[in-house]
Amino acid sequence: MLTLARTTLALQTLAAIGQQLVLHLSAGYSALNYFTNLSNLVAAGVLRHCRIQAEAAGRRRRIQASPAAPPSISAQLAGSGTAAVITSMRTPARSGGSTAGYS
Repeated sequence: MLTLARTTLALQTLAAIGQQLVLHLSAGYSALNYFTNLSNLVAAGVLRHCRIQAEAAGRRRRIQASPAAPPSISAQLAGSGTAAVITSMRTPARSGGSTAGYS
């Protein structure tokens, strides 16, 4: 079904291009001028499509780069060195054979 739709649209496009060429030639313009204008229109469409795609890619990159949630407290402590102090306070002292003190 999709192939039939694509084929139909392609044939309609070719028919429209042919009709425009006949009108262009009947108005006294050259065929070279017609195909130059047609290629310029196609190039403009391709460039517009590329710009839209580039803008969409930029938006996707910005969305992926933005943090989903603020950093957790443990991540903030890890960066400040406070986590190491807290961890060392929980470790029992091993010197002197006593486990009652903390280093």
